[in-house]
Amino acid sequence: MDVFSRTALDAHNKLRSAHNVPPLSWSNELARSAQVWAKKLAKEGKLKHDQLQGIGENVFMSSQGFDAAAEEATKNWYSEVNMQ
Repeated sequence: MDVFSRTALDAHNKLRSAHNVPPLSWSNELARSAQVWAKKLAKEGKLKHDQLQGIGENVFMSSQGFDAAAEEATKNWYSEVNMQ
């Protein structure tokens, strides 16, 4: 697993642990599918969700460098959580 992927997975699992939910594990198959979708979006110049059944996704774009985007995307996603 590359540094970007490890950073994203670790950031997700750190936040999940605060809610006493089990950690995620890495899926090469899901990562390949996500990369295909990301390349399609980049080519189209759009952000939109894929219509995957039973699979959640976070669609995110950053103006920061690639290395910073893994943790930034996770923090952005988590900021949407309603903590009431």
